[in-house]
Amino acid sequence: MELAGKVKQILEPVEGENQRGKWRRQDFVIETEGEYPSEVCFTVWNEKIDLSQLREGMPVTVQFNLSSREHNGRWYTSATAWRISSEAAGEGEVADSEPPEAPSQELNDDLPF
Repeated sequence: MELAGKVKQILEPVEGENQRGKWRRQDFVIETEGEYPSEVCFTVWNEKIDLSQLREGMPVTVQFNLSSREHNGRWYTSATAWRISSEAAGEGEVADSEPPEAPSQELNDDLPF
């Protein structure tokens, strides 16, 4: 899937460890344009994409996978980014990693969602 918008916020990285080893994730939010703009939070896992090049207000196109999981009768959905391209002139591609083969449980099995 693909979504375009402007970077609204880049959140601090979160690190942890579980039975599979260390993991790291970082979230960022983009705001879509149009008559009814919306904000979408994306997650990047294990430094596959370097978000240090992103700046608030920067126009980007994010390619991502959606996945949902059920926990105790509630559903949780995540948008995992696997490529971020800048729409700004001369910026080119900001970050890139290979798309995952299938939605994975990642390394956060100790989290409730």
